[in-house]
Amino acid sequence: MLITSRDPNWPEIAAAVPVDVFTRSESIALLRAHLPALPDRDAERLADVLGDLPLALAQAAGLLAETRMPVDDYLGLLDETPAEVLDEGVPISYPRSLRVALAQLIRTDPAAAQLLTLCAYLAPDPIPTGWFPATDRAVLPEPLAATTRAPLAYRRALGTLGRYGLVKLSVNHLIMHRLTQRLLRADDLAPATRTWPGRPAKQRATFDNGAIPTPATT
Repeated sequence: MLITSRDPNWPEIAAAVPVDVFTRSESIALLRAHLPALPDRDAERLADVLGDLPLALAQAAGLLAETRMPVDDYLGLLDETPAEVLDEGVPISYPRSLRVALAQLIRTDPAAAQLLTLCAYLAPDPIPTGWFPATDRAVLPEPLAATTRAPLAYRRALGTLGRYGLVKLSVNHLIMHRLTQRLLRADDLAPATRTWPGRPAKQRATFDNGAIPTPATT
């Protein structure tokens, strides 16, 4: 029996086999299977922008093959309206599955949902998990601010994001896929004026402008 899941934690049930993003050569091979005449440069650009994510590559290849849309047009639309573009075609879209996961997080673990949204605005590089507990509590929203001051609660919030397959966790870092970041930012209707309960506008702006400490160690 084969079970696919976002949750990587199956030690008492089955042997888990992580499925990572494609290598660049695998990404290009998938694109070429649908688009044999795709130029090397366009295949490379698509794979890079989509972060070698298999589901997104399959969706893009299917849409381009069906509509004969130029790659430049596709990339322009992806930049302007990523969720709308990635909702097109088959297989079942990544944006819909991401929204379901985020909606459930907001209901069950709002601190983890806030952490996820903040990470969407950082660079698509390993993010030190020590950043947020070291950040001035005044610039974090509640309940995230309180959660970062409780080490076990903070680790549980990180674990929840990992269990949902929204980030990859290591001991000291987390990584969020660039496409996940792009979609979360697109669905965040007013990031510049986001209202964090109990936080005056000046303090909110401090975080939006990048007031994240440099940790002593990573």
